[in-house]
Amino acid sequence: MILFRAFVENLRPRQWTKNLLLFAGVIFAQKLGETACVTRAALGAVVFCLASGAVYIYNDMVDLELDRLHPYKKKRPIASGRFPRDAAVRSVIALAFLCLGAAWLLGPAFLGMVALFFLWNWLYTNWLKRVPVLDVMGIGMSFVIRATAGVMVLLPACPSVGISPWLLLCTFFLSLFMGFCKRRDELLRVDTSGGVTRPVLREYSEPMLNALIGGSFALTTMMYALY
Repeated sequence: MILFRAFVENLRPRQWTKNLLLFAGVIFAQKLGETACVTRAALGAVVFCLASGAVYIYNDMVDLELDRLHPYKKKRPIASGRFPRDAAVRSVIALAFLCLGAAWLLGPAFLGMVALFFLWNWLYTNWLKRVPVLDVMGIGMSFVIRATAGVMVLLPACPSVGISPWLLLCTFFLSLFMGFCKRRDELLRVDTSGGVTRPVLREYSEPMLNALIGGSFALTTMMYALY
């Protein structure tokens, strides 16, 4: 039971609200009155919740040593030792196969998006998050993948639904704005001289982040206004 609780905690259910973005397709397509479309959007969101959980576990495995030096992250299941590494590896593999299998049942287009989500987050965890600006753009692309998947999962039941480029642009630039705001908050809170909690913060400065926040906010506003 203790191991199961640690497993569920490592899935980070509080972060699953991000996957509500999969309902954007059915909302923007004005298909909320069609049960089949709403059901498929809900099933797609569940798949992405589990896929996100697998990504979080993998991320904590990669960042194990850094997390153990962090005042809060050291309490996470893997860093604290409550969730053994071998159990984490098995969980990631099992969740990946479960998500890909469920996605296959929901259609090949949606399966492609789930596979892309896994691949993109593998790149993010192992490379992108260590490169300034690209780390935030990587997060933005994860949201774009979610928004696109929310459309792809509808296609078998609602073939008339299309992908709105404005939805993707607004999603991307809004996530950039929020991501740069988060980096600024982290920079102000953490002593980056040792690069303990997030090494990429050493590559940022407050003026740089202020400029990036202003630029991404302007682009978000412009995209929404054009839409």
